[in-house]
Amino acid sequence: MHRHGIVVGVLTLVLALPVLAAEPTLADSAGISYVLPSCANASGLFGAYYKTRLTLLNPNGGTLALLFYLLSPSGPLGPVSYTVPATSSVTFDNALQDLFSYTGGGGLVIYTDPSTPNRGDQFVVSAQVYVEGPNGLYTTPIPAMTAGDQVHTSFDTPGESVSVGVQVDAQNRANVACANDASTSTSVVTATLHDNSGVQIWQTTMTLGPGVWQQVPVPVNVERGSISWVATGSITYCYAVNVNDTSNDGALLPPTAVTTSSG
Repeated sequence: MHRHGIVVGVLTLVLALPVLAAEPTLADSAGISYVLPSCANASGLFGAYYKTRLTLLNPNGGTLALLFYLLSPSGPLGPVSYTVPATSSVTFDNALQDLFSYTGGGGLVIYTDPSTPNRGDQFVVSAQVYVEGPNGLYTTPIPAMTAGDQVHTSFDTPGESVSVGVQVDAQNRANVACANDASTSTSVVTATLHDNSGVQIWQTTMTLGPGVWQQVPVPVNVERGSISWVATGSITYCYAVNVNDTSNDGALLPPTAVTTSSG
C-alpha cells in the first residue's frame, strides 16, 4: 500500500472509496505517488494555448529522485526522471514540453523512484493549467489525486462518484475526461449527464487501455448539471471542466463520492 505525501496549494479530495485488490498502477512499487488528472500543452478554441505549470518541493535534507509517467490518448509515455535538490523546489512552466517534449492533453503520474533508499520521503505538488490571451492570464488549479480519489466502480458498495455544476450554453463549454492509471488492465468508464432536475440528457462511454487518458466534449446545453461516473477499473481518475468561451478561464469539477439510497 502506498504512503502519500502532503499536498498544499491545490484542491485536494479524500474519498473513502473501497478499492479492488491487485490492479497494479504505473507507480505500483513507489513509496509516494500522485496523479494529476488534467495537464495540457495544446492549442484550444478561440485562440487559446494551454500549458501546465508544475511546482515540486522537496522539504527533506537529501536529494529526492522522482519519476514521471504521462497518461496520453495513445498510452503511457515514460518514465522520465528528475532529481529535486534537498530543501529546494523546482518549477516547470510548461511541464509536458519540458519533461516529455509532448504536445496535447493528458494526465501525469509523479512518484518517488522505488530504487532509491529515500523512496518514502514526502514531497509537495502544486499544479495549474493556464492560458495567456488578450484578456489576461487565467489558471485552473489541478488536484493532486491519491489512492482513494478514484471514481466509483460497479463492484463498490451502493453509491456513485458525481461532479456537479456542469455548464454548457452560448458562453460556456464543458469537457469530461478520465485517466486509467493501471499498468495492465483496461477500464471502461460511463459518464452520465443529468440536468438540475435529475433528468438524464447525455451519456458517453470511454474505453481506456493501460495508461490511457481521454477527453470528450459535452455536446448538449445544460444549466448546472451533474455527471455520474462509473468505471470498471478501480484506479481510474476522472473530472469535468467548464470553460468560458471569451476568457478561456476553466473551472475543474472533480468527482465526489456519495452513498445513495432508494428512497
